[in-house]
Amino acid sequence: MPEQTSASLYELFDELDLRYWERLIKSGTYPNKEQLAALIEANFAKPLPAWLNPLILKGLKGELKGKPGRPKKSALDNLRFDIAVDEYKRLLSDLAIREGVEPGGAKKRVRLSEPPHQRAAKIVIKSWGLRMDWQSFLNQISSKK
Repeated sequence: MPEQTSASLYELFDELDLRYWERLIKSGTYPNKEQLAALIEANFAKPLPAWLNPLILKGLKGELKGKPGRPKKSALDNLRFDIAVDEYKRLLSDLAIREGVEPGGAKKRVRLSEPPHQRAAKIVIKSWGLRMDWQSFLNQISSKK
């Protein structure tokens, strides 16, 4: 069986594939110690390439560290959040009209189980697949003002 000359799409983004890390290391991105251990474990039966030896030594010496803190959100995540906020505002006004809440805040009907702002936030989070609860969503909206 002839060996593949080009990597498949899966191999290009699989953290357990040697070609994936070879490409990232050439661009200056190094694995942390957990990723290196998983890479070696997944490729245990294969001979390890020479370019991996310096990383193994750094890992044994404890010099491989992950970046501290939460990773920054991508531009796509920020765009999805901004669109979700716009949809939330539209949905909140629709829910307020449907429930009969007057602009001054006086209600015409009895209160339902959840207030409109909470229901609108839950609907938007679910429809946009945001990874947060409704309280975090509303807190983030108020902090971006």
